[in-house]
Amino acid sequence: MKYSTKAKSIKSNPPKVNICGIQVDKYSFDEVVERIINHALAKKSPKYVVTPNAQHIVTLQKDYLFREIYQNAFLTVPDGVPLLWAAKLFNTPLSERVTGIDLFERLCQSSAETGLKIFLLGGRPGAAQKAADTLKKRHPNIQIVGTYCPIYGFESDQLELEKINSAILSTKPDILLSV
Repeated sequence: MKYSTKAKSIKSNPPKVNICGIQVDKYSFDEVVERIINHALAKKSPKYVVTPNAQHIVTLQKDYLFREIYQNAFLTVPDGVPLLWAAKLFNTPLSERVTGIDLFERLCQSSAETGLKIFLLGGRPGAAQKAADTLKKRHPNIQIVGTYCPIYGFESDQLELEKINSAILSTKPDILLSV
């Protein structure tokens, strides 16, 4: 797949499917990868992608903060098959399922091909580094510029949040992936 910071082959605002008040993008898997890689290559401001499943849709009905995260996402792509079923039931079928794990793997492959730098964040202690080691074997050209596994409860620990931000900002990754 060829990438370009101009991304002419993809509609800039594709139709979205409303599933219980959540707007889900109708991009195909390849289009999602292309949009993310092109955005990273263009060195634009950071954005994030969410991959809802049925549980997220239920949680989003009650959790205002979670819903706000979804509303501000660059892309909202269907991870769960029940989302495909719901969209079909509403006569607004989605292109295909875009699972987080498949997206993770393809972004790593595409990053190795394009020279984009990756940072791996999350998991149990050592998980991000183990993932980095595995990815380097799979994709010898991959540039993993950092890994970090925050402590449990990090979201309530200001010092830990500062450590995370410092680790990410000091390495200047093009793509941040959650392990």
